[in-house]
Amino acid sequence: MLEITLELKNTILDTFKIDKDEITIGRNSTNDITIDNLAVSDRHARIVRDKTGYYLEDLNSTNGTSVDGRKISRIGLGGRQEIKIGKHTLDVRTPDSKDASSDFARTMKIDRP
Repeated sequence: MLEITLELKNTILDTFKIDKDEITIGRNSTNDITIDNLAVSDRHARIVRDKTGYYLEDLNSTNGTSVDGRKISRIGLGGRQEIKIGKHTLDVRTPDSKDASSDFARTMKIDRP
């Protein structure tokens, strides 16, 4: 299951937990994630899941899609990544992502004799 947070200017607009093989993102209300902004195409991008993992694909949008600051056409997703569509940010966490604070909480120092 993907956890996706939609943000604009560091303000959380919505959060999603979606367990589907295809998640569509765009301005049209028929998308799984709708971003009502003219910089976003009607069907802007999609996230697909197959046997090997999750992939983000730009659907030939007018303004493009970026992941971690790089424009993409298709890219594998893993861990936690930041997708930019227009001025909006989607913070995507795949099932294999870990919260660093939870790792820290499980770390215990053992003194050796």
